[in-house]
Amino acid sequence: MNVRLKKEIKLLIFIVAAIVALVVSAFLIWSSLKADSQGVVTDLEKDHFTLEEIAVDPEVEYLAYVIYFNEDSKISEKGTKVNGLKEGQVVKVWTEKVSNRIVAKTIEIVDEDYK
Repeated sequence: MNVRLKKEIKLLIFIVAAIVALVVSAFLIWSSLKADSQGVVTDLEKDHFTLEEIAVDPEVEYLAYVIYFNEDSKISEKGTKVNGLKEGQVVKVWTEKVSNRIVAKTIEIVDEDYK
């Protein structure tokens, strides 16, 4: 193998590695922006609510999650605290697990009234 061919192979390996790194970085950024859950707010209480999946198929039984919130939980659409949350709203929720509870970090209202 001559010197020029070795340089071209090294350049090709560098370009492939850069493309792979770019794809992996894009996937990691996309996955961090994606909401953990999406659904309809039901059974709203003072410190938690039930998040039910939006029923796509009426014959399928979907899981419902109990989501807790605190004074640090924010509603991204209104920029206010959780006191603006109402039953029947379609929301996206970014969560974290704290003491075996699912706690909302951010709640984004997608639709004011689910029909």
